[in-house]
Amino acid sequence: MDVSRYAAPQEAYDILSDYQITKFFNEHGLARNEIDDFAANLLGSPVSATLVQGATSYTVSSDEAAQVVQFRHSQLPMNLIELARQLYGDFVPVCKSRGMFGSVHVYVANLVPGPAYCRVRRQLFSPAPQIEPRLQQTVQDFARFFASAWINRHAHTLKPPPGLLNEYSEMLDKVSLDLPPQLQERLDEVRQGLPGLFRPGYPMVLQHDDLLPVKTGFSYTNKNETTSSLAAAYDLYALLTLFFTEFPEYSTQDFHIAGESYAGHYVPSIGHKIVSEPDKIINLKSILVGNSLTDALTHYAYFRPMGCGEGGYDAVLSEQACQAIESNLPQYQESIQKCYDGDSSAVCRSAFSLCNGLFITPYSSTGADLYDVWPNQPELDSGINEWLNKPEVIEALGVEVDGFEQCDDTVYLEFHWSGDWMQTMHRLIPDILARIPVLIYAGDVDYICNWLRNRAWYKALDWPVQALYVGDEHYGNLTVADNFAFIQIFQAGHYVPTHQPVGSLDMLNRWVGGEWTS
Repeated sequence: MDVSRYAAPQEAYDILSDYQITKFFNEHGLARNEIDDFAANLLGSPVSATLVQGATSYTVSSDEAAQVVQFRHSQLPMNLIELARQLYGDFVPVCKSRGMFGSVHVYVANLVPGPAYCRVRRQLFSPAPQIEPRLQQTVQDFARFFASAWINRHAHTLKPPPGLLNEYSEMLDKVSLDLPPQLQERLDEVRQGLPGLFRPGYPMVLQHDDLLPVKTGFSYTNKNETTSSLAAAYDLYALLTLFFTEFPEYSTQDFHIAGESYAGHYVPSIGHKIVSEPDKIINLKSILVGNSLTDALTHYAYFRPMGCGEGGYDAVLSEQACQAIESNLPQYQESIQKCYDGDSSAVCRSAFSLCNGLFITPYSSTGADLYDVWPNQPELDSGINEWLNKPEVIEALGVEVDGFEQCDDTVYLEFHWSGDWMQTMHRLIPDILARIPVLIYAGDVDYICNWLRNRAWYKALDWPVQALYVGDEHYGNLTVADNFAFIQIFQAGHYVPTHQPVGSLDMLNRWVGGEWTS
């Protein structure tokens, strides 16, 4: 298959570079002609902007002098560059500081020959016969690059600080306290392999991963995949840390995390991970969760009231079905509690199957929409999947996979198999609330993640909640106490913004603006 069309064309990098250059000069208040003249004087020959630019820098080169000059927002880690040269030889340019120009740092480096990989990647993916020599050279370069790390593994002088192994071991001990038993075996494997990182004689490979959450949207991986919300929180935290390190200009801006439905698992998980870290590189201000699955015990307890006419709308379930759910609820909640107590992932999977058979199947058999208890509602289709899978959109975005997956069945099944679905995340909320505000909102015509049970676990939390006010908004009711808020959104289903776009925007603006928080 010809996958070259999935690689970004050179024109895309030209547009990106132009944008980055304009952004650099606007942010630093510098004149481009003055910068270019300064660089030309340093090199003794005319300069021009390189074809590939950085996110927070401006780079020019001179073919005559075989050198480049880079103007940067931040200083380069010269010790790391020297280490890279020891490891990779002529793959890494010789680089020297040339002081400051205004508010930016200036560096001069020798020009490494050859085209940038990102600009020729599209050609390399092509099956055309004339590309074979260049592709072979690229493979040889990659092989030589990684071979250098092995050959020069004794060249680096960096040694881990004393006690670092013990520090990492203690961190893993802390992780094990909150880890479901079904993940303990994998953690034990990590513990066993940890000392190997500190053995002498191993190669050092400096790596820069793509900043894409695994299996999200267009992302993919050939490594072991994450199959639980708590484990995913560590991946997402690493992603965000890399992003804000790479783009420090965004690290001081307010950052909010929002999601709906299964986000009731992963939003509290990543929020808890961020606020628990001592290094506050992520300026997290709040989390927002809508129509969420957060606490399975409460979640399944409110299917009967919602489906049997106690949620403010007519009953969907028959009286017989309502009675069956009511009588069987205790034993099914017992199965959920066993999952909470950490028996095994098999226990959690069993609880999932039992509960969905009791609470979901009778409702689905009526033909009613799980996401909307109102009868005869048209099926909602945002068109996002169709649009993002258009070849021209994939090409414009420069992604390198066959298509977009909004809800990947493989990911769903892997998380189900790990027992993640039935795990509770509401226990994380008090720790989060001690540091940042939390908003829970729910459209009140949703069945699958209905507003009754969202309100119930909000009230059940071990947190000193006292209603400050309850206001009738034009789109819902608000209850807020101690930076913890719950909003019932009227006449909205599982996807609140679709039914209440104006109300959703008002809610978001007022929450982010701090109107309901102290």
